[in-house]
Amino acid sequence: NMYEDTIITLASDHGFHLGEKGTWCKHSVYEETLHVPLIIKAPGYKPSRVPALVENIDIFPTVLELNEIPFPRHLQGKSLVSLMKDPTTHFKA
Repeated sequence: NMYEDTIITLASDHGFHLGEKGTWCKHSVYEETLHVPLIIKAPGYKPSRVPALVENIDIFPTVLELNEIPFPRHLQGKSLVSLMKDPTTHFKA
C-alpha cells in the first residue's frame, strides 16, 4: 500500500496578525505568530502530539533519518525521530 509506505510532512510559515493586539504584521513575539503547524506521518510511527520545542529546520534531518540517509556534515537542525518514538523525550532546552 503506497499510503502505508509514504512519509508525509505538512508544515507552514509562521502566523500573521490581522489586527489582533493592534498590529497587522508577521513580526512579533505574540503566540499567534510564533506557532506553526507541523505534521509528520511516517511508516511505523503512531500519531502523537508532541509538546517539545521544534523548528522547521528540524524537518530535513528528520526526513533523512527516516529514509536512512546519512546526514551531510554541514547539516543544521536536529532529527525529530527521537520525539516520534517517544513524545516525552527531552529534545531542546
